[in-house]
Amino acid sequence: MISSSDKMHLIRSNLECRAEKGLTITFDDLGGQIGRRARGPWPELDAIYEEDKITGRPDLTLCVVSADTSVPPKYLGQTLELKDRDRINQYFNDLARLFVYYGQKNGTVEVIWLEPTGEVP
Repeated sequence: MISSSDKMHLIRSNLECRAEKGLTITFDDLGGQIGRRARGPWPELDAIYEEDKITGRPDLTLCVVSADTSVPPKYLGQTLELKDRDRINQYFNDLARLFVYYGQKNGTVEVIWLEPTGEVP
């Protein structure tokens, strides 16, 4: 059985690697990698969120998304509805900043800024 601290390390390492490459991961895939079910609660993700918030790093948990919607079920503490274009756009902007932060940190990102189209991805 994997200890709690080992799970935290595995999850953080996985999310950092994904963020560096500009990738997300579903709860199912992340759960499968550490031997737990995808359904919450996820205290490990809560702890990573709090740690990132305290240290001023971008929220690494933004990489973890629902397989059904490709966005997280919650964003900034509230349910994320696909029809809420402003919050969806805000989420994707924050996700892009996360990818840039980890990609630049490791020298693997080329930043290309596109004009917003106003469409929900």
